[in-house]
Amino acid sequence: MNFFDEDNKLRKYLFRLVNGNNVKFERFIVIFILLSAIQLGLSNPKLDPKGGFARGLYWFDFISTGVFLFESIAKIIAFGFISNGRQSYIRNIWNIVDFLVILICMVAISPIASQL
Repeated sequence: MNFFDEDNKLRKYLFRLVNGNNVKFERFIVIFILLSAIQLGLSNPKLDPKGGFARGLYWFDFISTGVFLFESIAKIIAFGFISNGRQSYIRNIWNIVDFLVILICMVAISPIASQL
């Protein structure tokens, strides 16, 4: 997936954003991970699905999935998906875990999940 060459301005910007040296971005992601864990702990199948609390949890899940999806896409653009050598996104075990979790979250917030 080499849609962006190494000199592409967007790719360079995203690399600076996600390469691990950007403390603000790393903190932002860690905060969302912690808030997402709290949200998972507060979720309960006995909650009224039409109640405000359950709807708030749903929308936070939607937003946090979007944040994590953005992080994933940014890393894929910055590092390449698989064919950019050792730095490629999918060659890092943590990125594989993140990618799988994002896919599961996207299914969970989709209309398909309400039919299961």
